Amino acid sequence: MNAGRETKPDIYESLGEQLRLEESLRITTGDYRKAVLALLDLAFADSGGSRFAAQVLLSLYDGDRWQVDLAGVCCGLDGGCFRNVLIAMRGRAMLMEEPHTVVANGDRLFEQLADRWKFLAKPASESHS
Repeated sequence: MNAGRETKPDIYESLGEQLRLEESLRITTGDYRKAVLALLDLAFADSGGSRFAAQVLLSLYDGDRWQVDLAGVCCGLDGGCFRNVLIAMRGRAMLMEEPHTVVANGDRLFEQLADRWKFLAKPASESHS
């Protein structure tokens, strides 16, 4: 008869799990800023990981226009850079702030980044569909 009803211990367990999840995803603006700055440095460099750092940042900035090669990110970045990707993603999700808003001169930097990597943008007909 109690199908579909949670008992009090089930509710408390669910609330506890939600709190543990939120705690595990918690992030500070400072950590988010450091990760974005590190990824910007990599994206403006001339290295194998530059493309993947740019894709991550630009997709967090404007996901309609930019897409991420997740296999490339997973396999093409070293552990420290990959950690910064995960921090940047958590920052965007949990703080609800676009990456260009957490760094000084972010608008200008992200415009420069988009210009440098413009060949990676989705064609206009695919964007905003």
